[in-house]
Amino acid sequence: MLNATRRRRITSLAAYECWLRGMECLQRGTIEADDEARGYFEQALRVDPTFARARAGLSLSHFNEWSCQAWDCWAEKEKAAYEQASQAEQLDPNDPLVQVILAKISQYRREHRVAESRYRRALELAPSDAFVCIQLAVGFALLGDAKLGAELGARALALNPLRPAWWYYYAAVPHFVLRDYRTSLEIGGRSPGIVTWRIRAAIRKLEPVHPALARHLANAIKIGTFCSYRPERETRWLV
Repeated sequence: MLNATRRRRITSLAAYECWLRGMECLQRGTIEADDEARGYFEQALRVDPTFARARAGLSLSHFNEWSCQAWDCWAEKEKAAYEQASQAEQLDPNDPLVQVILAKISQYRREHRVAESRYRRALELAPSDAFVCIQLAVGFALLGDAKLGAELGARALALNPLRPAWWYYYAAVPHFVLRDYRTSLEIGGRSPGIVTWRIRAAIRKLEPVHPALARHLANAIKIGTFCSYRPERETRWLV
């Protein structure tokens, strides 16, 4: 990030700060945080309309909702994520983060050759960028090159000693694909909070639409080192 800062003009440091704040919001992984992040990215563009990373941030905010949360507006979010990333690429075709985002979108669209080309371009542009490497770890693993994915996951963890917990989950995926389940569990087990946080978030979303089910799941799902479903009495599910 320091190298990127040095490459920016002094007049753009304010835009860069907005981008950093927006990226910090995205780490929370909630719709509310995504909205807050977009505010920072839009502020960055007002300061510097040519700042590609701000467009990339906007794309990520929509991508997070499209791929994880906003199921009721899937097409809208997918379109917004792609359009913002495409505009970012026009501003800076050599930004590795932009290449990663476009690769992930292509992968979701099952355009695997395009995705691989963009992932490899990102790796060529930033082989020592920890954030890029952790994204590439999963990307290459799902494309079938899990060995490279495992190497990049390990590289990312080594490069960033202050890594967030979800990085361990990403770094574990290539080992799972390689059927090295022991290593996958050893690495992934360092981020159990991701699973428990997602479970709690899902139950909270159920509360207003199906309070009885939300109460049942809150009581029956045991969260800790190991997650389990233990209802107080036998439950008959009607599907």
